[in-house]
Formats: sequence, C-alpha cells, structure tokens
Amino acid sequence: MEPFTVRTTISQKEYTGIVMRKTFKNFFVILVTVSGIFMVVMSAIALIRGMKTESASTPVMQLGLGIFFSLLPVFTRLGAVRTYRSTPKLQQENEYTFTNEGIVIKGNTKDSTAAWSTIVKREELGNFILLFFNKTHAEIIRKDILTKEQLYFIRMKVPAR
Repeated sequence: MEPFTVRTTISQKEYTGIVMRKTFKNFFVILVTVSGIFMVVMSAIALIRGMKTESASTPVMQLGLGIFFSLLPVFTRLGAVRTYRSTPKLQQENEYTFTNEGIVIKGNTKDSTAAWSTIVKREELGNFILLFFNKTHAEIIRKDILTKEQLYFIRMKVPAR
C-alpha cells in the first residue's frame, strides 16, 4: 500500500474515557470496586443496627476501606485528567505517516519514527485504535479518519494481542 498520512487530536473527555474503559476492562479492578461498594453497604447496615442496639463495636475500618475501594473510578478519572493536562503531546495535533516499514509520528514537541516490529500490541476501543510500544506508552489514533483500506493495513501490520 502507498504511504498515507493522517492528522488527529484527542480531547480530555475522550482521553479520560479511554483510560476508564482500559482500567475497567480488568476483572480484578471491577471486583475491587464492587467489593468496596459491598463493604460500604454492609458496614452502614452494621452501624445502623449497632446504633439501635447500642453496640460498642463498629466496623469503621471496613467502612473506610469500602469507601476507598468504591472511589476507585473517581481516582482513575482524576489521574487521567491530570495526565492529560500535564502531557502536551496528548493536547496537540499529531501527524502519523504509515508506510510499509513503520510509522513516522510528528507533533509540535517531538518527531519520531517507529518500525512495525517495535509495536507490541494493537487494541481497538470504540472509535480509537491504540498502538502500544510498551505496557504504558501508546499512540491513540481516531478510527473515523481512516478509510477501511487504511484500517485494514494497520490491522495487518499489527495483529491484536
């Protein structure tokens, strides 16, 4: 296929949405959050019953941990917002040129070239395709600006893992 170039930007709302979806695809994270909600409900019931019977023992630690675990989505979103605001590359328009050899990435702050072999994983989330260079660094590209042939080209170069 002939080389092609796309320009894309991502908003803070879109970035936080991607981070939330990536985080809450993990079963363990969902389990911890649901457990936190369960702990809050159960300790609240115990506190109400304890107050009625004037019991001396209260599940304060269980309540504290439950609140902490159930607030995991809030902490995740706040972390994503902070990351977006402190990373100029996420806020600027980036230009991606796809060739048979790899990708040329141009932005206001940095230009780089990556061979296809350096991309360890491809993941598609909604309207975005994420090309991972390691566990924490990914290039985020909008799928709606790619033609079917361009998207097929990227999928063939970087199979989903």
